[in-house]
Amino acid sequence: MNIGHGLKTLVNRPRPEYHLIETLLNMCIAYTQERVAFGRPIAKFQVIQHNLAVMGGEFAAALAATGAAEGAIMRDPSFGDKVVMNVASAKIRVGEAANEASAIAHQLHGAIGFTQEHILHRFSHRLWSWRDEYDSEANWAVLLGKAVAARGPDEMWPNITAA
Repeated sequence: MNIGHGLKTLVNRPRPEYHLIETLLNMCIAYTQERVAFGRPIAKFQVIQHNLAVMGGEFAAALAATGAAEGAIMRDPSFGDKVVMNVASAKIRVGEAANEASAIAHQLHGAIGFTQEHILHRFSHRLWSWRDEYDSEANWAVLLGKAVAARGPDEMWPNITAA
């Protein structure tokens, strides 16, 4: 996979994905506080609270992965191996967060977001299109795996724990 253009473009553009994940989370919090079932807001049900917590975790993971990639770029603007590894990790993690957050958002909204008239439909499609830019998470995972393998087993732990 030739990542040259994709890597630099991915790195130099704004990171709208995690902002949109946060927007979905806020929409879900508001909706679940308004929607009433069995005489109380559905936000009071434990399963709903759990799903909102998972969405919050996905947002935090996307934000952290993106921050780590941005930090690596600031330390090495020449796009060395560590930058490639951090950007690949961020691309993979943000893509996973986008999938999980949008799926939960649609579940919490009772799938109404699949109707074209609902704002969740447009937000989800925008999130999925951003996720699909610059190749799939699977191809970035292959790139990341090759980069880690090329460093050898003695570098595995330092790669994981490096700031």
